[in-house]
Amino acid sequence: MKILRLTTAFFGYILIFMKTAAIILNTPDEIGEITESDVICADNGLSRIHVTPVAVVGDLDSLENRKDGLNYVVFPKEKDETDGQLALDYAKSAGYDAVTIYGATGGDIGQILGNIGLLKYAKDIKIDARISGVGFDIKLLEGKVSDTAFINQKISLFPFFGDALVTNSRGLYYPLENLLLSAGTNRGLSNVATANEISFTVESGILLMIKYY
Repeated sequence: MKILRLTTAFFGYILIFMKTAAIILNTPDEIGEITESDVICADNGLSRIHVTPVAVVGDLDSLENRKDGLNYVVFPKEKDETDGQLALDYAKSAGYDAVTIYGATGGDIGQILGNIGLLKYAKDIKIDARISGVGFDIKLLEGKVSDTAFINQKISLFPFFGDALVTNSRGLYYPLENLLLSAGTNRGLSNVATANEISFTVESGILLMIKYY
């Protein structure tokens, strides 16, 4: 469970409780530290953890060791969705508000691109999602954006699914003022945080942000 604290002029602090989970994809790479207490495994993502998941979701065609006593949500091998997408569907149906996806950037390049696309699917079904890799996070952003950072943190911004117009940036070395980031260009690559908070507005389009740690 994640707690967000909002400040209002009239009521002081309001606590908002978000039900959060980790989604573990099947990957040959290291996945880093899992910070969520609830874990949903997509198929053989089960082999990457040492805790009991709330569910193992998918066709289970790559599952190396089917353990007894777990909650298996099984689908046919011939299906339209990936196991990662099915894990997101499960998270939505189970009432989770936010997920962190682990294991999305290892292995086959086609699978990696598809896994990054899961962020858009999560946005469409109204789940807050990010991808956590070893040394970086990936998010999709729209509208007004405010996020934590540290001085000299490298941050890259890319237009996702078309062009994106960015304005009103704060806390970035290279300002983003009425800047149109066109699909296929790298104008937003390798910016640097100059403060402990960054902010900007995505006036149109969607941005993909990579924060490096």
